[in-house]
Amino acid sequence: MAESSGTIIATFESRTAMVRVRGRAQAHQCPAFRRFAEEMLSGRACRLQVDLSECDYFDSTFLGTLLHLRRTPGQDGGSVLTLVAPSEQCLQILGRMGAKSLFRIDSGCSVDDSQQWHVLPEEQPGQCGLDFKRNVVEAHQELAQVDGPMQDKYRMIAEIAAQDLAAAQQTT
Repeated sequence: MAESSGTIIATFESRTAMVRVRGRAQAHQCPAFRRFAEEMLSGRACRLQVDLSECDYFDSTFLGTLLHLRRTPGQDGGSVLTLVAPSEQCLQILGRMGAKSLFRIDSGCSVDDSQQWHVLPEEQPGQCGLDFKRNVVEAHQELAQVDGPMQDKYRMIAEIAAQDLAAAQQTT
């Protein structure tokens, strides 16, 4: 398993897909998180709640994945994504990245613990496939669209990651 001090768990109830981050959320966890969310939102769920009450850090790929998922339109035309009870550390990261205002944030109680949760898998070190590389590219393309001091940095990362993905696609 990839080195991580975090876990992402998920469940589903009443047309709501729920995800909870414990500890750190990092790039190697994002493909499974995104697959879960997209599968749920393509049919069963009309809402996605991401509980960040136990999250003490997330990297740029995780933030870019959240930005991608927030584009999924809800039945009311708004975003289906809500960040639930983000920790102070998460709020600081969102603020530094200029992304806090881009999300619906519910500062109330975290998601119900009585549900049956399952752990989302992580990419294995040295075995990051095309889904992983594609998610890194798309996440950083999302970040490159956010006005702010990091915009040019993320545009450059997205370009380099896209070149890496293209090279990987040619060898498969």
